[in-house]
Amino acid sequence: MNYTNFDVGPNKGTQNILAFEPVVPIHLNQDWNLITGAIIPVVWNPDLSPFPSVAVLV
Repeated sequence: MNYTNFDVGPNKGTQNILAFEPVVPIHLNQDWNLITGAIIPVVWNPDLSPFPSVAVLV
């Protein structure tokens, strides 16, 4: 699942959140199954600094 948020930070950038949601079924016995899972977010944030980034070569 992907979530997109607009107008994030002082520069009004776009934030993307990609959520992996794997599910693992586990057979316990003839009558019961356990279904477990996790949500693993991968987040990309825009530059949150109010000043533009500057590359410096030395």
